[in-house]
Amino acid sequence: MLIIYLASMVTARDQLIAAHTILISVLGGLLALTVHSICDSAARWRILLTVLVAVGSLVAVYGFATGGAVQTQAAGAGALSGRAVGVFTDPNQLGTFSAAMMMVAWGLALGTRIWQLRSLAIACAVLSAMSLIVSFSRGAWLGALAGTVVLIVVTVKYHRKMSLQILVFTAAVGIPVSLAAAPQIVTLVSERLSSILEPGSNPNDNRPFIYREAFRQVLQHPLLGQGPGNFPATSQLAERIGTAVEAVHAHNLLLQVASEAGLIAVAVLIAFVAGLARRTQRAWTMLPRSEAVVVLGLACALLSVLVQGIVDYTLGNPILYYLVWAIIGALFAVTQRVETMSKSLTSERTMQ
Repeated sequence: MLIIYLASMVTARDQLIAAHTILISVLGGLLALTVHSICDSAARWRILLTVLVAVGSLVAVYGFATGGAVQTQAAGAGALSGRAVGVFTDPNQLGTFSAAMMMVAWGLALGTRIWQLRSLAIACAVLSAMSLIVSFSRGAWLGALAGTVVLIVVTVKYHRKMSLQILVFTAAVGIPVSLAAAPQIVTLVSERLSSILEPGSNPNDNRPFIYREAFRQVLQHPLLGQGPGNFPATSQLAERIGTAVEAVHAHNLLLQVASEAGLIAVAVLIAFVAGLARRTQRAWTMLPRSEAVVVLGLACALLSVLVQGIVDYTLGNPILYYLVWAIIGALFAVTQRVETMSKSLTSERTMQ
């Protein structure tokens, strides 16, 4: 992917932005490698995840506290004001963080027998769910739903009771607190969900035109794209179609990658995701259940980001970008034993 990004600089309209984006990408990859190399034992990756859920809990508390008096700006709650943002610049970014941390914490809670760590993980999951709700991020809600369904379905045979307890505790704490903070939250959430099927419901965020602009950029430079980080600059050009777009991002993960780095980069990304899915599947069948469920939680966190990426793009925020790379590094660290076991099995078969 780095080679593709470097090649994409040839078509970049703003070389400085492209170089800055590549630097951020390199640092993200180095973060994942660092996490993978440092967390070379179960004790170390558990410490990492403990720190992660502790920080996630604090971010979630602050995120929930930043929610204001939510008001509708368009019919059907397509646009809202007063949404919680936390330490981020956009409510959807808080939603991404909350959904991902909820999955990480849930998996850790199912995979540990240390009651202090389990309590911390459950608290993080509950607090993240609460901040997720008040972010009113429809894409993040869909991502969290996808991750929750996968996590429950896959683990129902082994962790049904604990998952049910987490869900009940989340509802028992989250619903009353959310209602106290925003009495109209039930109506707003239901209207917000119904507006998912109306992509043009937000007059300040006309996604159909943004998607058309993204496709235009892809067709203009299908192989290498417009250059890393150059979607906004390109969208401001006079050859835009239909209307003045001036979008910050493409509101779709694959369109964002395709418009900035080309279709080859999209193929590499899909292959990488498929590799992570394969690694997760092997870990579930080969690792002890206590470790395998942690891997599943990490994978579901990434799944939540991917699902939200169907309707939004929030990885332009460095915190979220590095969070994703840290989760990837943790997933590789926890599944390192799988690769060792696979190599041993391959060697034994070769000798036979």
